[in-house]
Amino acid sequence: MSLHNSLPGSPALTTVRSRFVQKIQQFDVYPKQLEEIKVKSNFGAAVTIFGSIFVLYLLINEVSEFMNPAREDVLIVNHNRDERMKINVRMTFFNLNCKTLTLDVADKFGENQNPATIFKTIQKQPYKGDFTTLWSSLKQEYPNLETFDFEKLLWDTMWADATNTPLAGKGYALFQKVFKNIKAKGRDDGKEGCMLKGYMEVNKVEGNFHLAVGESHSENGGHHHHWAAETRHLGFNATHYIHHLSFGEPFPGVLHPLDGYWYTEEGLASQQQYFIQVVPTKYIKSNRAEIDTNQYSVTYHRTPIDPLSPMNTRLPGVFFKYQISPLLIKIEEKPRSVSHFITRVCAVIGGVWVVLGMLYASARTTLSKIVKKKE
Repeated sequence: MSLHNSLPGSPALTTVRSRFVQKIQQFDVYPKQLEEIKVKSNFGAAVTIFGSIFVLYLLINEVSEFMNPAREDVLIVNHNRDERMKINVRMTFFNLNCKTLTLDVADKFGENQNPATIFKTIQKQPYKGDFTTLWSSLKQEYPNLETFDFEKLLWDTMWADATNTPLAGKGYALFQKVFKNIKAKGRDDGKEGCMLKGYMEVNKVEGNFHLAVGESHSENGGHHHHWAAETRHLGFNATHYIHHLSFGEPFPGVLHPLDGYWYTEEGLASQQQYFIQVVPTKYIKSNRAEIDTNQYSVTYHRTPIDPLSPMNTRLPGVFFKYQISPLLIKIEEKPRSVSHFITRVCAVIGGVWVVLGMLYASARTTLSKIVKKKE
């Protein structure tokens, strides 16, 4: 071969390149059709538009799943029993003023916390107003609001109204305006209630906290309340509303069964008991940050009391009795990998168009046969 024939652009080199390209083209799994033989139809266009919308819908779902990590729940034995537990409470009593209301905490080991200690972390605030009308009207105004969001808005607005403090934050301005309009139309029966908010630090063992009649005191290792005989005819109207009750810090998706619970006293006095099963919970976020907290389930029971009966030995009040489960729920966020996300996206796009292509071809074939039979 001469030097001239091997130079770039020579016929021999061009032939070699052409054969090489042809060999490569044999691996093309996407053969092209000439534009002249392509036939476009309205039916095909409709299928394409439908497929595009359906693919977009599925892709949005995939992105949403990718952005929200999956959660894995595991139940294990709880070996950590020496820690303290935080009880968060927000309640309103409608017929008991703040001077009458006392709060005590006691556990099975005999550790008692008296009101003087508890009210260092729990605030009391007098409240007046027709809460029944207020609550029902606000529920009608905001029927689609989640319980947790509604109770937070309601509590913060009531507290700001009782303390004459301004409110700031998303959603508060409109809610406060509606609140004030409804309250102005409500009737005032002259009764003064009491709002409680704050937290208590307790041992993480079986115990209770209660709001009961009379002054409390400890004697001979026991916890007692003194209810003066001359005031028993007044009864103890413990009608109350639980805005929020939780054990520990919040975490995504947690539910508080007693949030928004309303108890109405039907007699002169009674003993309302809440039996709470506290389940320790460890929540692990996708960034490996941990939240040690608790969930709970609850049942309740009301026992009517005749305070004028000499045979009565029960103490009127509201009792929250809690037990700690020996098991622990471990909830861990499992972020989805990028490769898994890309695989699912490709599967969605490819799968939709393959299936629609098969359906489209079958439909055209069937329609063609029907037309030929008619002819």
